[in-house]
Amino acid sequence: MPMIFLNRSIALVSLLISFIMLYGVGERFLSALWMLYKFYGGNGEGISLGVSMTLITYLVSFGLIAVSRVMYTKSGDTVALSLSKVTSHILWFGLMLLTILLVTPLAHLYSR
Repeated sequence: MPMIFLNRSIALVSLLISFIMLYGVGERFLSALWMLYKFYGGNGEGISLGVSMTLITYLVSFGLIAVSRVMYTKSGDTVALSLSKVTSHILWFGLMLLTILLVTPLAHLYSR
């Protein structure tokens, strides 16, 4: 029983962190699209993303993907399995949006 509670707690915290990451990346993505629409034909700089926050987002996301992968393979609890699967899908979608921002002219990196 305590192991099931621990697995579910880890999966739930990972899901919460993935939703927070998706909210942040989604907000920046929508902001970039709005800036593209608003200033179409202008200077075309797009939004600015910090190097350190982008790096932290990638590292934490890949770490959580690894944790959810371990949870998916090691846990026998169906709730923890489904939570870890949803977590990994959300994280991959958020990383895809962030990568699109970085490879297109919608955003540029800056360091402090």
